[in-house]
Amino acid sequence: MPIASVRTDDANDLRRFGLALVRDERLVTDDQAAARLVDKLIRQCGVAPVVEGPRRGGRVAVYSRFVELYRRHVRRMTLDEETAWSESVARSSAIACGVRALPLELRETLLLVGLARFTHAEAAQALDVPLPRLLERLERGRCRLAQHMGVDLGAPGWGGAPHLRVIK
Repeated sequence: MPIASVRTDDANDLRRFGLALVRDERLVTDDQAAARLVDKLIRQCGVAPVVEGPRRGGRVAVYSRFVELYRRHVRRMTLDEETAWSESVARSSAIACGVRALPLELRETLLLVGLARFTHAEAAQALDVPLPRLLERLERGRCRLAQHMGVDLGAPGWGGAPHLRVIK
């Protein structure tokens, strides 16, 4: 039985969010494996896409459940954190590679706010953390991403990377 009915475009957003979240070569080997994992997690969430309906109805609950299921999946995996990443990561764009390099809690936070367009309050609810902790994770994630890309956050104009601005 579905836990929530979401609009079809929201279901597509959840899939896009999921693909961005699971693209970690330490866990999945290729895009097809990532897609299979995301589809499996969405099925486990019990999402029922509908054509019409309220925009935000059940959206936070579905994302929260997806994140919970993905965290369980990661915990089940036995990983060596020092494993060298494949050459495909080196060829990825700087932002995508930087996001993949983030710890899971920072990656989830950045993707919920940046990709899934959740408000800070919705993201905090979906991740089941207090709002101040979410804001702290968001700032840490953006700073780490900027460091990965070689952006000096103290420089005027932030080194030509306004998309990395830190919200306080």
